[in-house]
Amino acid sequence: MTALPNETGFSVIIHRDSDPAVIGVMGDLDSFTACELRAGIAEVLDSRGTILDIREVPFVDSAGLGALVGGIRRLREAGGSVVLCCSRASVLRLLRMTGVERIVDITESPAEARRVIADALLPA
Repeated sequence: MTALPNETGFSVIIHRDSDPAVIGVMGDLDSFTACELRAGIAEVLDSRGTILDIREVPFVDSAGLGALVGGIRRLREAGGSVVLCCSRASVLRLLRMTGVERIVDITESPAEARRVIADALLPA
């Protein structure tokens, strides 16, 4: 596990030892913290599957949304499967309004996200 905390209370906790890898994000995801999310995502680009757990993110601005969408794209380009885990109504509303739910599966729990990734990794 790798933790990337900062002085604003924002943190990115990376669990590479699990399969799929889990990136837990806590705190506001904004222009000040987006680079830390990008750094966390870069650490798991070699994973077959990744859960981006943003259940503890109360606020996302345009820079944070860009980091999230860009990270999803990078993980997929690296050949990985990605699921977003989010249960906050305000953040879910933003993800729906901006169309993010059309490009990535969104679940409410890590257990559900693991099932989605396991199904995606099954041979066709």
